[in-house]
Amino acid sequence: MKCDGNKFSGFIGRFSFKWFFCVLGFFCIVFVLPSQLFVLNIDAELVNVFVAVGTLGAVIVALFQNPFLKWWNRADLCVSIKNIEPYCQSVPQFIRKKLFWGGVEKVSNGNAIYLRLKVENIGSTTATNVAVYAKKLIGKNASRKIDWNPAMNLSWSNEGKERRLFYPHISPGVEKYCDVGFICDPAFRKSDSRYNGAVVQDGKYNIDEPACYLSVAYPLGDYEHIIGPGEYQLDLIVSSDNAKRVEKSICFEFKEWKDDPTMIDVYLVS
Repeated sequence: MKCDGNKFSGFIGRFSFKWFFCVLGFFCIVFVLPSQLFVLNIDAELVNVFVAVGTLGAVIVALFQNPFLKWWNRADLCVSIKNIEPYCQSVPQFIRKKLFWGGVEKVSNGNAIYLRLKVENIGSTTATNVAVYAKKLIGKNASRKIDWNPAMNLSWSNEGKERRLFYPHISPGVEKYCDVGFICDPAFRKSDSRYNGAVVQDGKYNIDEPACYLSVAYPLGDYEHIIGPGEYQLDLIVSSDNAKRVEKSICFEFKEWKDDPTMIDVYLVS
């Protein structure tokens, strides 16, 4: 899905002197227009009406200028997802192994396919405290039906152990990525601590089948955030302090493990 912003409104939104034209317009109504009406011998009562309207307009501008400018200059968030890099990519995984003499070394633990949502600010103002909220997960498999409400935020990409849930600032024209989830190579799943207790889940996935670990803020003890092969729909809400919220659904499907982003078929729906 391509993010198409309104270039004209974006330009106007960035124009810092637009308030000047508002004031100039009302000045013309209050002072210039009445004088011209007098010159044209227009009825005095009509002139008074124009003066009253202009005065009222000036008062309205004075009272509501800041709220209006805040609304006009709001951020505009756009989301997209595909099964190509950098939305979806293979990332090497490592585990720390303690050595006999007390040291620690990194040992390869295979690869994992990460699925990421791009959040782009196409507005004219920096978006603040941006969050991606996972509202509902629906499984479309006849044999493995899932209807689960995560009701929590997803984690932003490349944040390490911090697991940032709100991105503080996304500047105009800048994009950030949020982790939807990842699929670890089944051959290495047993040594991945994130799958502890869920290497195999009866009715969801077997030892040699891929399992998707959804990147929710707080992984659950019953492992509902880990799902087996199949087709799913994840309903999301993308929000910010100063932007209209965006509601989209990610439809994705995976079947067999393959160290390639194309193993996940994914698209975005309204």
